[in-house]
Amino acid sequence: MAIKNRDELLNTFRERYGANNSDEDISFLEDLTDTLQDYETRTQDSTNWQQRYNDNDAMWRQKYHDRFFAPTGTQDDEPDPIDEKPKVLTFEALFKEG
Repeated sequence: MAIKNRDELLNTFRERYGANNSDEDISFLEDLTDTLQDYETRTQDSTNWQQRYNDNDAMWRQKYHDRFFAPTGTQDDEPDPIDEKPKVLTFEALFKEG
């Protein structure tokens, strides 16, 4: 078994099928070239997926931990004091018309 690059594989196909231009052969050649091109594109991806997975997992674990174990009641959560004094209403004033 020999591992061939894209050009070698396509040349082997051309030698084997030569000038045969049937629809089936042309369709197979299209599928072959598309598959090889897709494979080349996928193998050029140099992303370290294991590291990305570990980083993402650690980030979500930290968010989960912070959600349940972070201190609550910080000063930013308190409403601002209102400077105006509230208007005092009496029972009669509630039902006064006009």
